[in-house]
Amino acid sequence: MPCWRPPCATREGNMAQLARETGMTREGLYKTLSGQVNLATIMRVMKVLGLRQSVAPAAHA
Repeated sequence: MPCWRPPCATREGNMAQLARETGMTREGLYKTLSGQVNLATIMRVMKVLGLRQSVAPAAHA
């Protein structure tokens, strides 16, 4: 399974800060993002990073 980690957090070495701001431990954040990620965790991380998710209709084939 591919690993999903916020690129700016890992690139800048701010996983500990990201963990604090999401209310998780650093180890818990790594474990969560290295395994099966649930939408709630993704949304918490995105909120801290100042990101948002959007949904758009699929193009007709």
